[in-house]
Amino acid sequence: MKIALIFPRLKHENFGDPPLGLAYLAAYLKRVSNFKVSILDMAFLSAAEVRGRLIKERPDMAGVYFSTPAYNIAIEAARAAKEAGCFVAAGGPHATVFPQSLEEEVDAIVIGEGEAAFAELALAYAAGNNPEAIGGIWFRDNGRTVKNAPREPLLDLDILPYPERGLLEMERYIDNCQYFDCVDIKIRAATMISSRGCPFKCAYCQPTLNKLFGRNIRLRSPENIIAEIEELRSGYAVDAVYLHDDTLTFDRKWVEDLCRKLIIRVPGLIWGCNSRADLLDEGLLGLMRESGLSCLHIGAESASQRIIDEIYAKGIKLLDVRQAVAMAKRKNIRTMCFFMLGAPTETRREIENTISFARGLDLDEAVFNIASPMPGTLLYETAKSLGYHISDRWEDFNYYSQKAYNNSGLGGRQVKYLQLKALFMFYLSLYRLKYVLRHFYSLRGLRKLLRKIKRFF
Repeated sequence: MKIALIFPRLKHENFGDPPLGLAYLAAYLKRVSNFKVSILDMAFLSAAEVRGRLIKERPDMAGVYFSTPAYNIAIEAARAAKEAGCFVAAGGPHATVFPQSLEEEVDAIVIGEGEAAFAELALAYAAGNNPEAIGGIWFRDNGRTVKNAPREPLLDLDILPYPERGLLEMERYIDNCQYFDCVDIKIRAATMISSRGCPFKCAYCQPTLNKLFGRNIRLRSPENIIAEIEELRSGYAVDAVYLHDDTLTFDRKWVEDLCRKLIIRVPGLIWGCNSRADLLDEGLLGLMRESGLSCLHIGAESASQRIIDEIYAKGIKLLDVRQAVAMAKRKNIRTMCFFMLGAPTETRREIENTISFARGLDLDEAVFNIASPMPGTLLYETAKSLGYHISDRWEDFNYYSQKAYNNSGLGGRQVKYLQLKALFMFYLSLYRLKYVLRHFYSLRGLRKLLRKIKRFF
């Protein structure tokens, strides 16, 4: 049986990020049966090209990834798959949080972690069996939706095969990877995931993350991670690996064990990760740097402690961010912070303070997104409870460039202006202007810079 896995994309999204979730799913499908699997990533394919591939290849089944911002693009892909005669299953965060929005569009919906549920669904479909006993799915049966019981996440991530990168155009992702541009634009880098889940309760992510991956964080063993790194280095000649976990540094002992083994097993590796500011200290950062950590991304979110506490429920202090950035700089680790502008009840003065705060930190990079209360999150419920009008158009939840709700006193145009002001003021300072100009030294760098700029427009 032939299965096509489709990954819709927003325009100008970071094309250096391969769809690892679908690559994991593809590897799992190939392990359980002799399915012929393909991955259609709309980073490099237009909607018309996806439609053409589906008509040409005639897969029996299609899996379509649904995120809220790319909902309309995903719907178009799902309809194209239906027209090509496929049995269509939806998965991903939007499908997990709002499965009812897809009932009339697809044949089945995978809710939560996808590998086992989708594989069992594929086996059942191939055998002509009813999927009523498969946990974690909804499916259509004679015009009605059957809602099966939820499914528990896999406990041991080491049993999963590595992502099937052979189905991806890896050279294109490597060429577009931006995670290490602050270190050296020429670095060949790839991405990995070493854990699933997040135990924290930030309002802009939860409870969506819990519904996808469970309430507890699950960690791969250091040995399993290192073996995949070695496979990436030998198979794709990468210099660097970015660990895309939500919070890599949650379990300190595990991080220390991983770092010590990286020092011995993979000398010379360059790597990067995400971390909360309050989980870092001099000792841990020193060990991480010794093992090759070269860039660190931190969620700062705002310079307003009120917004951090009352709206985002982040559980960090501004002092944590200042100290984490300063410690990383002392270790020669390049740093980037994420900020969100235009939160419910946020004032213009608070946004201006966030811009000043970001400029004052010794950062190499910063990202200023527009606060988007994603449906299903606590932030969405907060905005709703405050009486804000929230858009009912899924495409408006593009946090790079649009404002999905009406914040009294701060209109969408004003927040957009402040976002662009933040970007210009941050990157046109003398220190960071060097980083911008570095992109002009090569065609590859110039392409990357243009793509970074375009996603905010």
